[in-house]
Amino acid sequence: MDRLPFQRPPIREYPDYQFCWFHSPEELVSQDEKRAATARGGAVVARTLRRPDAGNPALKDLNSIQAFLEELGGEVLRGALSSRDANALTRIAEASIRAHDANIGQRLDELEKLAAARARSARAVSVL
Repeated sequence: MDRLPFQRPPIREYPDYQFCWFHSPEELVSQDEKRAATARGGAVVARTLRRPDAGNPALKDLNSIQAFLEELGGEVLRGALSSRDANALTRIAEASIRAHDANIGQRLDELEKLAAARARSARAVSVL
């Protein structure tokens, strides 16, 4: 179906009307109603992401984070998830990667301290 910008598919209230009410050259709704709709912004869209039965994503290691991102990409391509929602979930995955990297850094520091302590202990034993 070819449409011009700001055209919309027919809806029950205005079956013969080709423009959405917000971009209409005629005033289908008042300016106050338009301002109220603008103020609500994505309130309705934001509620669509909620999936009460969804479990927590497994983001414990890099492989699980990669699988999560691949699943997100597939959902966006299939139209099951908006790019806006996928962006929010990708930010969560990025935070998990940063936390994973920080944990690796902390573990590396601990291993370096342990190696240094063992090296000092080995030198002390070899001196005796």
